[in-house]
Amino acid sequence: MEKITFVEAIRNALRENLRDCSNTFIIGLGADYPNGADGTHQGLAASYPGRVLDTPMSESALTGLAVGAAAAGLRPIVHHGRVEFAIIAADQIFTQAAKWNFMFGGDYPCPLFVRVCIGRQWGNGPQHTQGLIGLFGNGTGLEVWVPFSPATAYQTIRYQREISGPTIMLEPRWLYKTTETYAEGELSSFTPVKELVAGSQVLLLSYGEGVQECLRAREALGETHDLVGVAAVQRINPLDIAEICRICDGYGHIIFFDTHNGPFGLSSEVLYHVQRELPRVKIDRIVAPHAPTPISPVAASTFYPNVAGITKKIATLLGTTFSDIPASVRELSLPPTFHFSMLEQDTQAAK
Repeated sequence: MEKITFVEAIRNALRENLRDCSNTFIIGLGADYPNGADGTHQGLAASYPGRVLDTPMSESALTGLAVGAAAAGLRPIVHHGRVEFAIIAADQIFTQAAKWNFMFGGDYPCPLFVRVCIGRQWGNGPQHTQGLIGLFGNGTGLEVWVPFSPATAYQTIRYQREISGPTIMLEPRWLYKTTETYAEGELSSFTPVKELVAGSQVLLLSYGEGVQECLRAREALGETHDLVGVAAVQRINPLDIAEICRICDGYGHIIFFDTHNGPFGLSSEVLYHVQRELPRVKIDRIVAPHAPTPISPVAASTFYPNVAGITKKIATLLGTTFSDIPASVRELSLPPTFHFSMLEQDTQAAK
């Protein structure tokens, strides 16, 4: 099996869904361009003419069209290239699609699937780097997933064939160049919460792009890495609190790592439930500043929490020291090419 990038994983899954589901179609701004949707639609329009469709520049209208199509029994996939653009369609997502089945007695599904690109990208500054995780997490009637690797992006897109209600995939564009080797068609490991690596004292809990930072931090700890476990929250709405607490049980410290803002975010909600169910566990979090993202790459490189912040926090908790983890401005400012080989090794070890 070859290494697959995050972009290729999404494209492969979309192609399979179009192939296997005749009632699936894709719409969005520039969706049928040769390299549309940042390359995730490459070649799809040519292979499936009439089912991968460009639209006028009206996010509200195209999302509303898709809501109606879903209510009529089709399985549309909507692409919004920025989370800020998706907010223009907030009424269609949060008021119409999310409440449709509830308002009609629970027997009128609306299988809408929306891809929303979130998070940082070089030079995008304050207006196009938001996550708005709390907003989507608060949307009753929605199912919201955040993949953290190519394999989980593939699985989330493939899941589109199974949904019966409106589902959002918040897609961290920072991960587009990351790679992973995985078996296509394998969905047995697609779960709301995933324990990636076991540890003995500290659990790093994260989601989306933060997961690879946690894995890198664990690796940077060298011989002491066995003290640290890593787990990923994939479905943020609704949260699987029971499974999160099951994974956290047995650790003395839980650190939630979030590259997005802390207030009203996922870290607050998860750590509240962990502390309530496991009062003996000590909790902490590492989050981005509650401020707009600077546009300067140099300034942005100091805005987002990273591996160095994680190792320093762990050192404080355990009363020890670790060597500083230097990082260049280029490494902090440009998308990572991280390969999720650690997951493969841990999976093999488990078997």
